[in-house]
Amino acid sequence: MNMGNAADIQRRFSPGDVLLELRRLSPKLATMSSNERAIFICAQFGASPFNVKEVEVPEEVLRMVSLQVCRGIRCLPISFKDGRLTLCVADPTNQTISMVGSKLEIMIASQDDIMAAIDRLYGLMEAPTEIIG
Repeated sequence: MNMGNAADIQRRFSPGDVLLELRRLSPKLATMSSNERAIFICAQFGASPFNVKEVEVPEEVLRMVSLQVCRGIRCLPISFKDGRLTLCVADPTNQTISMVGSKLEIMIASQDDIMAAIDRLYGLMEAPTEIIG
């Protein structure tokens, strides 16, 4: 489910509000798995978690956001259409997301799944296309 654009989300929620509210509501948040936290955060926004485990992203979309930025912000570019970049994140209220660009569509997934997808997809970009020798 699409969350909407980053500016709308940040207008509705100040940075970290969702996680602060979750900590207030659930003292067990620290013991939740990454997937449970993603489900909890999605519930706050009325959204469903996005499955990044098997997503295929065109190389030209991956090149729009550097590997270092993806790892630092814990985000994954998914697609680029009509001038908008779809970005999958674990915390949609993280204001550093805006450094990626102003025309963003936001999806939510677990941090563990995002990091695994980053390793998988960006690793494929660096892999040789031909085996010589």
